[in-house]
Amino acid sequence: LHSIIIVHGLNGGTARSFTHSQTGTIWFQHLLPDDVVDSETRTNARIWVYGYNADTTFENAGNTTAFDQATNLLESVRNVRKTRRKVIWVCHSLGGIIVKTALFQANSKDRYRAILEDTIGTIFIGTPHQGSGYANVAEIAQQIARVVLFKPKAIVTGLKKNCHQLFETANNFADVSGKIKIFCFYETIRPEVGPPIWLIVTKDSASTRIPGEVLLALEDVKHTDLCKFRDHKDPNYRRVRDSIKELMRMTVSISRPAYCTYWVIEWGHADKT
Repeated sequence: LHSIIIVHGLNGGTARSFTHSQTGTIWFQHLLPDDVVDSETRTNARIWVYGYNADTTFENAGNTTAFDQATNLLESVRNVRKTRRKVIWVCHSLGGIIVKTALFQANSKDRYRAILEDTIGTIFIGTPHQGSGYANVAEIAQQIARVVLFKPKAIVTGLKKNCHQLFETANNFADVSGKIKIFCFYETIRPEVGPPIWLIVTKDSASTRIPGEVLLALEDVKHTDLCKFRDHKDPNYRRVRDSIKELMRMTVSISRPAYCTYWVIEWGHADKT
């Protein structure tokens, strides 16, 4: 069996980051479980959602920094895991920076190294890994805060102060990525409001530059809607779903009981609605 771990970005939680505005669909709860069933064993992936206060984490106004949050993520995953399942990470926007930092930390800490060893894939949706022709990576992160949040000033200031160090640490992920398969998705429509006149996370910015990554566009969608899918027929959902299924096919389950079940559990910081 596999564990699929979802990590949101700014202004996050299941309600804000993942709910389609018209259908109310939360894709990993309403769509994905039906699509990741092993046809032979009738077993399913376990789906987890990690909740945390992304706003204060990136604002750095409190005692929990983004680096601390990466450690908190590892500790939460360690505590909830009962067996050595293969892990697939699905990261939304700046949540990908937390995950990259966490996996880099896991490499140097015996307590968490099994999480890195069991990670077979990471899927980054709208995560800025590089600068673009329009802005450096810190400026891109600040643009995300401006577009996503209603009161972004403190977070923008915090990102401006700490972003370079954070992204430098996160990019050390390349040193430990090893056999991890990477998918990166980016938007194709610029924001309707706010100062940016270009795409926030461009194709160039969305690339990790790690050999073997798969870099794909999500069609006709702006940054704030990257993780919001209408239904099973949504072509953008299918692209993300297919990347998850490809990662699952990398490991073959054998001698599994003939039943089908799934879990959607959010732990960590409570979701805000």
